[in-house]
Amino acid sequence: MEGDEVLKIEGNKPIFGKDLYYISIPGKASEKDPWMLQFGGHHLALNITIAGERGVLTPTLTGAQPALYTSNGKTVRPLGQEGDKTLALLNALDETSKETGISELQASRSCARARTGRQDDPARGFEGFTNEQWATLDAVDLISEWAGIIHESAAAARVAELKADLNETWFA
Repeated sequence: MEGDEVLKIEGNKPIFGKDLYYISIPGKASEKDPWMLQFGGHHLALNITIAGERGVLTPTLTGAQPALYTSNGKTVRPLGQEGDKTLALLNALDETSKETGISELQASRSCARARTGRQDDPARGFEGFTNEQWATLDAVDLISEWAGIIHESAAAARVAELKADLNETWFA
């Protein structure tokens, strides 16, 4: 959201800024029936479906523009860790995996992200890694960047689920 303020001020563009983020509740909030809470704006979309005491954060979009800016004399890189960890994962692939995966990415015009999927999922991107390869690549650390955007108590449970299913995780 701070990046939007930079765009608004530096670019003199009133279409950006923190004041253009919103909260909405499609439907009717309920203690027992499922309902949804949405929070979003430029490069951010959080959709939380709530059913009783449980909530699921999906789908989501976390992006950043600008990807690099200065605030109070400090360089800020929103999503910088995610980008660095993604590049490290890509650079750790062997040449065959890179060739196959990158050509599939270019063909589908997909973006780099960690996702789970089944082997017959046509949008899966790279072939699945073994648990040993994932451990070597520290994929859990990369996946945690996205899974960790929720409260730490829920994030820990989600990361544990993902870690248990690493052999079913795909990089696309």
